[in-house]
Amino acid sequence: MRLESTELFTYGHTLTPQLTDLRSRLASALINPPLTGVVVVLVLLACLRLVDLSADFPVGMISSPGMAYTDEGWWSRNAIAFIRNGRWYIDDGYNTVFSLPVLPLLQVMWFKVFGVGLTAARSLNVLCLGVIAGLVYAIARREIKSGLAWIAPFIVLSSYPMFVYSRIALLEMPMLALILLSLWLAIAADDSPATRLAKVASSAIFFALAVLTKTSALFALPMLATLVFLQSGRLQFSKRRFQQVAIWLLIFAIPIGLFFGLSSHGNNSLRESHTNKVPFIQEQW
Repeated sequence: MRLESTELFTYGHTLTPQLTDLRSRLASALINPPLTGVVVVLVLLACLRLVDLSADFPVGMISSPGMAYTDEGWWSRNAIAFIRNGRWYIDDGYNTVFSLPVLPLLQVMWFKVFGVGLTAARSLNVLCLGVIAGLVYAIARREIKSGLAWIAPFIVLSSYPMFVYSRIALLEMPMLALILLSLWLAIAADDSPATRLAKVASSAIFFALAVLTKTSALFALPMLATLVFLQSGRLQFSKRRFQQVAIWLLIFAIPIGLFFGLSSHGNNSLRESHTNKVPFIQEQW
């Protein structure tokens, strides 16, 4: 059938509202997709890490060509020693628990529940990834008022580097989870004057734990201190805000200083005494 130019114009004019309605529906579906579908997709992406969790990546893929990847054993060895022998210290001079204690402490609690093994060590990192995805969504939801906040955890869970690091028992996932928890508390500190100081203090403590998980977390220090100062995104120079940042930095510095002071100096030095009695830890277990 052949349409004349006038008929074609009339047909196109009639179709335009339909196309506009279709575009608006597609945009609405992107911004506000069905909640169940979004949750299912995100859970499936997260659960991909659990498929054959004990399997290793091919040699050379995450390590130097021809070399086995042994970092997981280095960072987990003190927790394994404590579970098996009741001692943190291993007599070969490489005891990471005395420099970066957070992951070994988490692993000890995890191993007590699920047993010692490669799958158990790696599953802790999968849990940390779930916490990361949840915090990324919570932070994005605060800043993005539309339904597009769900894209943030989707990016995290579909990222290949995040997939790799969430399947190996290293420091990065716990460190990132603690940084994001500190970030979320710093952003939320101004929501209620009644809880502001508690959230600022909690943010500082969780960031200190992130640094004691892996010292690379220190690169986030300027960002977090700035966010503590810039509450609600407003640049206002006031005495209260400077005091808030000073309190945050002080609370952050106290546990860091105490741990490294205890770890490195004096008669109670954890490094020198080779003791299995880590204060406040041995007595509880």
